[in-house]
Amino acid sequence: MMGGVNNAKDYIELMGFGYTTTVDGTPNTPVVTNSLLQGGIVSVYYLGTLCGALFGGWLGDRIGRVKSIAAGALWAVFGAALQCSAQNHNWMICGKTQASETFFTAKADKYSTLHQRYRNGYLECHCACMGHRNCE
Repeated sequence: MMGGVNNAKDYIELMGFGYTTTVDGTPNTPVVTNSLLQGGIVSVYYLGTLCGALFGGWLGDRIGRVKSIAAGALWAVFGAALQCSAQNHNWMICGKTQASETFFTAKADKYSTLHQRYRNGYLECHCACMGHRNCE
């Protein structure tokens, strides 16, 4: 999805990582002048999922699976609102980090609901597909 957003004229100018111009008669062709900022905005999602994985497991143990999923949903709504209203790249980075934290909150709770016998098989299959050798 971010591929389409990164090519939008208003988004490029608002985030400040480039501009648009007319190239060979095609208007609004994106020209990126700060690819580190553009890539950083997109890849900060993974930082949020790391934080969400660590916090989501703890939260699920502390308050229970259903309540932690509800808390994650509320957190996601707040993060989505931050992203939608972002007026500069710092604001967008904070919004993307916060919204992505909820992804693994729900995923960590999914493992706790599986019966022990199936959970081990699921994790082994998941790790084998991801290329991990030792995964418990």
